[in-house]
Parts: sequence; C-alpha cells; structure tokens
Amino acid sequence: MDLTGSVDRVLDLRTLDLATQPLPGPDTAASRVVGDDYLVLYLSASEEFDDNGHVVEVLERFEQDCAGLEAAVSELWGPAVSVDLRPFMDSMVRGEAVPELPGFLAGIVSEVSAWHLEDRSICVGVGLCDTHGPVVLIAAAGDLRRHL
Repeated sequence: MDLTGSVDRVLDLRTLDLATQPLPGPDTAASRVVGDDYLVLYLSASEEFDDNGHVVEVLERFEQDCAGLEAAVSELWGPAVSVDLRPFMDSMVRGEAVPELPGFLAGIVSEVSAWHLEDRSICVGVGLCDTHGPVVLIAAAGDLRRHL
C-alpha cells in the first residue's frame, strides 16, 4: 500500500461532493462504488486465494496497513471511533432492510474506524470480499452516523 497516496485519497473524501459523483466506468468499477449518498474506494486489494491458510497472513498485513492509515489520518482529524457493523449484517441475514452505506460496508468488513465530521463520516477498514478473497482496504464517505 502507498501510505501517502492512501492518506491523500482519504483526505479528498472530506470535500468531495458525493451527490455529483459519476457512476464508475468499466475501468474504475473495481476501485470505487458509488451509491445514492456515499462513495467507497478500494485503496488496496489482494489477489483471490486458492489456499485459505494464506488469507490470515494477507489479512494481518492489510490490517497493519489500515492501522498505519488510521494513525496518519488521526494526526490530522483526531482519533477515529470504532463502528461495529455486525448488527447491520445480522439485520441483512434476517431479511430486514438496511441503509445503503452500512449495508455495503457490512458485506465486506465487520467494523470500521470512522471520523464523524460536520456533514459526513469518513471511515476505513479491512475485510474479505469472499471466502477466497480478495482482502481489501477500503475508505468510505457518507452519512454513517445517522444509521448508528
């Protein structure tokens, strides 16, 4: 992971006009997801895995990268708060409606580190898209706070 580039991309989420973001084209679909009121960036992604034993090693490396990213952003915005997304996943499993941003995030990560700013939340987290990967480091912007 390029820490400086990732920090810059997270900082850009602070001022980006989420309502005017175009849907990703075929060349950007793997790097960002746009919803009605949110944007998720894939800052880093591993390959998929044939050997699940390798997943733990890669996941640990990505979690270290995420901790470094969180520390760098926290120097500018203050400490992040941890947001547990498992209740949203539980609701989805029960077939209940879940708001877009927490629902999307809960499909990938079980928790995020979030900074709740005036008009939006910015969060980072690491998760596994599928049982065989890829492991992803994501950053997201949207109104997560109103769903907590």
